[in-house]
Amino acid sequence: MGRKKVAIKRIEDKSSRQVTFSKRRNGLMKKARELSILCDVEIGVIVFSSSGKLYQYCSDSSLNKIVDKYTRHIELGVASLNADNEAESYEVELESWKSFAQLVQIIEIELEDPNQEQLGVNDLIKLETQLDHALTHVKAKKTELMMDSIEQLRQKDNVLEKENDLLKEEIEATKNNDDEVNGQSNQPTLRLLH
Repeated sequence: MGRKKVAIKRIEDKSSRQVTFSKRRNGLMKKARELSILCDVEIGVIVFSSSGKLYQYCSDSSLNKIVDKYTRHIELGVASLNADNEAESYEVELESWKSFAQLVQIIEIELEDPNQEQLGVNDLIKLETQLDHALTHVKAKKTELMMDSIEQLRQKDNVLEKENDLLKEEIEATKNNDDEVNGQSNQPTLRLLH
């Protein structure tokens, strides 16, 4: 025999509401205890009744530890969300940075900031990512400049080879002219004596 579905709405009868709250609260605490034992997880349950009475369950020694851990986790989540949004803006900003040296200066300023102890892992990862992007950009720019320099050197080499060939031709032509001039003057002349 199956259970009939109960519409989830506020129970109007005060005594029925109190009984249902007590039963369901105990069931919730029991399930939380079972889950913490079966899955080896930290669980903290806080319930305030309509009269303001506090009921709690904690799988760890202290609910405060779990609440602190939860608070830190939420703060890190907000920080990582902010870091993701900032990372997108930093990527746009990164493209506008002119040199690797400027990025290094920015990172030094970040690390010398009086709040550096508050830098989290996400902040350091963000800085490392920015540094990697900038380094990649600088390497690409350096490679491009080197390729341009090599191309310019090749062009200069071609120009120098052509000039060298022209000079060789001029030297050959000069030698040939000198040989012709010297050849005519060096030939023995025969004179007929009468």
